[in-house]
Amino acid sequence: MRLTYLGGIAMIALVTADCAHPATIASGSANNASLGAGRTYFLLQGTSSGSAAIDDELSSDIELALAAKGWLEVPPEDAQAIVVTHAATPAKHSLAAFYDGWGDWNWRRAGGGVPDSPGEYTPGTVIVDYFSASTRQLLWRGSAPNVVGHDTHGADGTDRRIDRLAQAVPRSDTRLGENDDAFAPVTPVTNILFAQSPVAVVQIDGPAIYQAVPGTEFERVVNTRRFMIRDAAGMHYLKLSRGWMEADALLGTWATAGAIPPGAEQIFDDSLATNRVEQSGPGAADSPAVVVSMGPVTVVTTEGEIQFEALNDTSLLYARNASAPVFKEPTDKEIYVRLAAGWFRAWTTEGPWQRVPDTRLPADFARIPVALLARVPGAEK
Repeated sequence: MRLTYLGGIAMIALVTADCAHPATIASGSANNASLGAGRTYFLLQGTSSGSAAIDDELSSDIELALAAKGWLEVPPEDAQAIVVTHAATPAKHSLAAFYDGWGDWNWRRAGGGVPDSPGEYTPGTVIVDYFSASTRQLLWRGSAPNVVGHDTHGADGTDRRIDRLAQAVPRSDTRLGENDDAFAPVTPVTNILFAQSPVAVVQIDGPAIYQAVPGTEFERVVNTRRFMIRDAAGMHYLKLSRGWMEADALLGTWATAGAIPPGAEQIFDDSLATNRVEQSGPGAADSPAVVVSMGPVTVVTTEGEIQFEALNDTSLLYARNASAPVFKEPTDKEIYVRLAAGWFRAWTTEGPWQRVPDTRLPADFARIPVALLARVPGAEK
């Protein structure tokens, strides 16, 4: 029985309620974007109501309504839309307060067919925003007053309201404009690999190009500076500084070679003499993992599981055991990495990673001590 709020779906409808405490619901397109191309979403809690139980129930109702309208909830790295919920409180009851420190989330209305959102909301109002996951542009906003903090409504009236308001949740095929590019997939701009132990990186410039080694059964991968060959059976061999690794496929699982095929050492020596390969990198005994990449990759190593701790004078969390400056922004839970090429962000350490201009970082990034940013890795090859 819901007695602590009027209904989590109330914020995304345009209705007139017929109960003792009517609520006027505002909703509509925010920037001529289209929800028609979107099918997947991730739900992100913004400003809390102050009660974990109410927050959970609101989220549950929103998820149920979205599912009924064709939306599929997925992990944030796979989502086309990010749905953010806010509950106005006496301490935080404006859009500026809700998004303070969020960086480049474009939460302001940018045209469209609905009135501007109010600058201030009455405490108890719930606001739901739809953002494009790829551009952070606001696509749709809905709000409803008197959702949180009312416990005077009977179960029958509350349930009827929830059922009625849920009908106004935007369908996944609802068109709110003409810009289908709003749901373009996130395009990784760099490849960042997190590893808990040393990694040998083999960068190949595009798809592997194999060239026969005259007088042998081997073919060498010629578009990498690492020395890699494969035999007639397709077994691949990689020479590191103190040993050999092997795998049954280029992108297979690499392990220390049990036996070095006859002639492999001589081919390596000949290639090294002509400066066609490099001998740098960890030895087989030092490298439990080999990563083959068809382009530049930066490796960030941690000593075991990544360990975040609070960063003084900021709301940020800092990875104290990472080989590069790694931070977590607690408002939207994203991970930021500082490399020589600049800042990059992703929802998880698995990526996909996007570049973030310095001018669009969350506000607390300006308070990061310079000493923590001194060690920034470049692309490994």
